[in-house]
Amino acid sequence: MDYTAVWSELEECKRLGLAKCIGVSNFSCKKLQHILSIATIPPSVNQVELCKSKGIALIAYSVLGSRVAFWGSHKIMESNILKEIAEAKGKTVAQVSMRWAYEGGVSMVVKSFTKKD
Repeated sequence: MDYTAVWSELEECKRLGLAKCIGVSNFSCKKLQHILSIATIPPSVNQVELCKSKGIALIAYSVLGSRVAFWGSHKIMESNILKEIAEAKGKTVAQVSMRWAYEGGVSMVVKSFTKKD
């Protein structure tokens, strides 16, 4: 598959307002690296299938985002909506984010660069 051409067309759909977000499905880190190296609009999601009924667990890596990785961002921790929810619940943004993933049945590998997060 010509990922470069396909991604270029997806970006054009977003620019034309035909899609609010664009993303990928079941992409490995290597495939994501390739997309990120050519993208002017990075993927907003990597959709994966949950196979709970087959006993296959889904584990989210870096569930709070990443400021230092080339592929990462800190959008989760800077989300105004999550900040509002956290404030209303007396929790941190990290706690709200991890609770959402936990309640969805997702295991997490969490990393942080500060004690606060």
